[in-house]
Amino acid sequence: MDIGLISDTRLPTLPEGGHGLGRMAWDIIEGLTERGHTVTLYAGNYSQAPEGVALVKAGDEKDNAQAILDN
Repeated sequence: MDIGLISDTRLPTLPEGGHGLGRMAWDIIEGLTERGHTVTLYAGNYSQAPEGVALVKAGDEKDNAQAILDN
C-alpha cells in the first residue's frame, strides 16, 4: 500500500533527537516499511527519511501541493 505521512513542516524530522512529532513519524515509517508498505514523508526543510522512503521537504507550497497530487 502507498502511504503518505505528514510530519511537522517547521522543524526537521530526523532519525536521532529532534522533536516529538518528528520522532513519532520516523518510528511509524520504520514500522510501515518493515511491513512492506511504500511511504512518502512530507516534512520540514533539512529533514531526513529512512532509506527507500521518498521525502518531500517543505519549501515552495505550490511544489508541495503538486507533489501531493502526483502521489
